[in-house]
Amino acid sequence: MDNLSFRDDVLRELTTTMDQLLEVINGGFKYTIEVKKEEQNIYSQGEQNENGLEALHQARLQKIHEEFLARYNSRNTDAVMEAIRKLEETNNKRRKASQDKENRRRIHELIFVGLVRYIRIRRNPQMAKKIMIMLMENKDTRERLHQEMLTKYNRRDHHLLMEAIRQLEETRDIRRKASQMEESRRRILQNILVDLVGRTIKTRETSKMLQIMLAMLEHNNKRQKLHQELMMKLLQKEIMGTKTRVLQMEIMRKVQENKQKNSFKKQLMEELLKKVKERKKRLNAKKILHQELIMKLLQKEILGIRGRMLQVEIMRNSQEKWPKNSSKKQLTEELLSDQLEKPDVADAFLPRKLFLFRVSTFSCQPQPSNCSSSSHLYEEIDNYRKGVSEERNNCYCEVKPKARSMKSRLKKFLGLK
Repeated sequence: MDNLSFRDDVLRELTTTMDQLLEVINGGFKYTIEVKKEEQNIYSQGEQNENGLEALHQARLQKIHEEFLARYNSRNTDAVMEAIRKLEETNNKRRKASQDKENRRRIHELIFVGLVRYIRIRRNPQMAKKIMIMLMENKDTRERLHQEMLTKYNRRDHHLLMEAIRQLEETRDIRRKASQMEESRRRILQNILVDLVGRTIKTRETSKMLQIMLAMLEHNNKRQKLHQELMMKLLQKEIMGTKTRVLQMEIMRKVQENKQKNSFKKQLMEELLKKVKERKKRLNAKKILHQELIMKLLQKEILGIRGRMLQVEIMRNSQEKWPKNSSKKQLTEELLSDQLEKPDVADAFLPRKLFLFRVSTFSCQPQPSNCSSSSHLYEEIDNYRKGVSEERNNCYCEVKPKARSMKSRLKKFLGLK
């Protein structure tokens, strides 16, 4: 009884396992059922076209593989775009933070510049010099830090992109391994089912089932070959894509470096142009001041010449008037000489006061013999006046050389004379 019960249990387990395998076959190979239906229709109609069936199988397989490739490529592109978007967001945040810092720094610098100007206005050059030295030192340190930050930023971007590419490759490897594991499991199950079906067919000896299984095996082999070819193509595409991305990253890095160099060169050129413009402005200001000084000197010269001309005219007028005055003086001198050179009267001279006081006689002392007459004195005076007038005329005609003034020295130094 124990042996019979054990046999019954074994038969039940076998039947259950066979039923499960049949359910797996029916559920996992719907495509084979469709093929069977098509083959039955073909056998019923009496038309067996293996080429047509193979064409249908290949068309369906191509559609399935195209859909698979499209999904796979879309996943890759979506992952790459997501990584690029995250990098752009982080870069934008960093850029905004750096812009805020730069704006604050500029505000502080403008405040310092205003203080320097105020100090210059208040005439405190020592503090202005100290603040200018501080500003120059801050500028140098800021430029050095900016260059270091740019190099670190470029390296970090490069590392982030390489890390994103590495993560994408890891995810692809994981997906590939999972798909390979699924494919290996499916193949193992298919081989088990094929073995079981072969055993059942050998026992039953059905020719139709043999044909169906042979067709399934051929179809499976073809599908495996196509799958391997497609996997090789995908691997080649991935390798080429990674190479192209690495090249693009290198090109972008070189372009960024060139842009930085060009921007630095542009800044240097702008600074040089600013310095040249400032120098031109200074030279123009110097020229304007030089011209103004020359104009003032010329105006002074013109005024000096006009003053000299007026002096000359005044002297000419005085010379023209001099003969008239001399003629008047001669007439007055003649009149005086006539009055002085009157003949001596014999009558006694009596002054008025003595006459008023009833004095009848006045004794005059005789003149000494050495003393000459009054006319001789007047002649000496006239001779002295004539000599003075002649000396004046000679002084006016003979102009003495003057010492050089500051104006003439400046003209000689500037090469205008």
